[in-house]
Amino acid sequence: MYTLDLLISKACNQDCYYCNVYKNTKFKDKTPEVDIDFLKYALSCFDFNLNVIIGGGEPGIVSNLDEVYRTLKDTKKVKNIRLLSNGQVRLNDYDWLKDVDYFDHLIQENNF
Repeated sequence: MYTLDLLISKACNQDCYYCNVYKNTKFKDKTPEVDIDFLKYALSCFDFNLNVIIGGGEPGIVSNLDEVYRTLKDTKKVKNIRLLSNGQVRLNDYDWLKDVDYFDHLIQENNF
């Protein structure tokens, strides 16, 4: 079993103190999109069952995240999909979210 860590964007809509993605991205004013043909090619490079972890940046701001999910789901060798988000994906209310292992990585700052 292989694990494919799929960083679908370096863009993010949050400015978390512990992360440099937002500060270093050049995509703040553009909506990122995944090249589906390249994704299909990348998936074809594996012979065995795959666990796929979708991360970034923030996957929830990728314009064709539905198509990314459907491509992964339609690929028989993909056995598990895990998605890491700052909550934007949940806010977008995708109907397929219940079919993936979904994890929010949220930060709450407390000043005591």
